[in-house]
Amino acid sequence: MIKRTLVSLVLGFVVSLVGLVVMPVSARLAEPLLCQGRLEPETGFLSLRFRCILPTDGRIEPLATGLVMQYTVPIVSFGVAPLIWFALAGRAQRAEKARTTMQADLSHAIVAPAEILRVERQDTINHQMLFHAAELTLVLWVRPPNRRPYEARVAWVVNDANVYHLRAGTELTVRINPERPEHVYPDQPWARYAWWFQE
Repeated sequence: MIKRTLVSLVLGFVVSLVGLVVMPVSARLAEPLLCQGRLEPETGFLSLRFRCILPTDGRIEPLATGLVMQYTVPIVSFGVAPLIWFALAGRAQRAEKARTTMQADLSHAIVAPAEILRVERQDTINHQMLFHAAELTLVLWVRPPNRRPYEARVAWVVNDANVYHLRAGTELTVRINPERPEHVYPDQPWARYAWWFQE
């Protein structure tokens, strides 16, 4: 929880900083603290400047960019951080539910032959734990023992060295829970089930 909170605050800070640069009008959130009139960004090429237009006589007073950032960034950060926190918490809950489902499936799994009908998508993944891998979306023709064969669309994370062996017509073995056959797990050490595909 502490780690998630810190990540949320850091991401909130980054979002607020980028948001201020991309949408300078967001500085108006700090208007009551910095200006007795209307706070407006000044348009300029590759510049970020602000001004305060006083309502009494229309006088324009320049505002230091650093001062505007000092007030605006924390306001936006603390507004965005809770949204990020809940998004991360929701993802963590979905991941835990997926892990529980996967453990239950694999505890009752049987091995079945399958044929790749087609490879629909391939996304490259670079991760320090997975080294170089790719997320493949495969359409399989699964043939469970003593059961009717069926078509299944699955996503696996596959080590790069094995990606090019997976093509239409390739035969492989998979693991399935007969009570929940739509979840098709790889039976190879070089592939992992992509749980987020089932969300």
